[in-house]
Amino acid sequence: MVHPEDIDQRGKVSSIKFPRGTIVDSKYQYNPNAEPGKYGGTLDPSNRKVTQEDIKIFFKDIKFDKNGIGQIGKITNTIYYKDGSTR
Repeated sequence: MVHPEDIDQRGKVSSIKFPRGTIVDSKYQYNPNAEPGKYGGTLDPSNRKVTQEDIKIFFKDIKFDKNGIGQIGKITNTIYYKDGSTR
């Protein structure tokens, strides 16, 4: 899934497709009291929501085999922490 270019999502639902650093309403920020776009004032990924549009995108180009099984992604075994670091 490609991240959208418009990362100012204030007044909108913070969809699963938006990356860290997206500017959102204060209730979706890491720190609701932080200034938008500043430290703590961007999207906390735990507040993202899966929308119907996201589901359509996930399944758009899925190819199913003769048994009706399709692959929608791959496991990377990458763990993403709240601060953006990985393991």
